[in-house]
Formats: sequence, structure tokens, C-alpha cells
Amino acid sequence: MKYEPETVAAAAVVIAALGALPGAAVEIPADLAAAALEQPLIAPAGPRGPKPTDLMDLWNSKKDDRLPRCCAMTAKRRKHCTARLREFPRKEDWGNFLAAINTNPWALGENPSPAYPNWRADFDWFIRPGSIVRHLEGRFSAAPAAPKNTREVYTDDLDRR
Repeated sequence: MKYEPETVAAAAVVIAALGALPGAAVEIPADLAAAALEQPLIAPAGPRGPKPTDLMDLWNSKKDDRLPRCCAMTAKRRKHCTARLREFPRKEDWGNFLAAINTNPWALGENPSPAYPNWRADFDWFIRPGSIVRHLEGRFSAAPAAPKNTREVYTDDLDRR
């Protein structure tokens, strides 16, 4: 009897799994078992999510020209990318986040703070644990921040000093 390739592959997996379990048994037709044993055991193919290099390629191809390129996928960056992609595997989320960065004056370094006058977003900031979360929660927008000190100062209070 001729079997579909998926059936033969499934039988090979079952046979391999049963070989690791002493005393386990299952009835598989002899011709199917023979066909399964002839096939090399390969991990089942399935949908794969984005890889760390996909994030690097996205950054380098879609970032604003004012932002620095990512030139190397170091071990530390790979670890961070893998963790972020495990948490947020959708490429659309990362593309939307990068589009938001490209339109945000703060991320582009146009609104520097006194403590960090030359800061701008880079790939390492892009893959930090909290960065994409802020974007997905809507806390990262191009709107200017409110002044830090909104207290009114009265001139007569100043005159008393």
C-alpha cells in the first residue's frame, strides 16, 4: 500500500518516540513501519517566527537616516532580540514601532535633555525590554511632553525675596 509522505513522516516520529519508552507498543502496519524506517528522521517543519537578524534588517532598511545603522549582530544583541521576539513575534508590531520612532522628535534626537544632549534612538534601544511595550501601550507618540514644572510663579512672591 502507498502512503502519503506526511503519514510516513508521522509514523517515523511515533516509532522514534516509542523507541525511547521501554515497554511501549503501538500497532503500525508492517509496510508503513518499513517505509517510516527508511525515511531520515527530520524535525517537523512548521511556521517559524522572525529571527534576530530580521530585526536588524528591519532597523537598517526602514530607520530614519538620522539614526545609526546596526553593523553587527553581537551575542548580546542576539540574546536580546531572541527574548523580544519570543514576547512580541509579530513583524507588523516591530514595523509600526519603527515607523513611530521615525516620526518622534525625541527618538530622532531633536529634543535633547541636558543630561544626554547627543542621545537618539539606536538598535540597542530598539530591542530593550521596555521600548516596544511603551509603543504598544500607546505611551510613545510624537506629541511633545508636558513641561516638567507647571507651577505658576507670581511676581509678587519674587519681589518679596
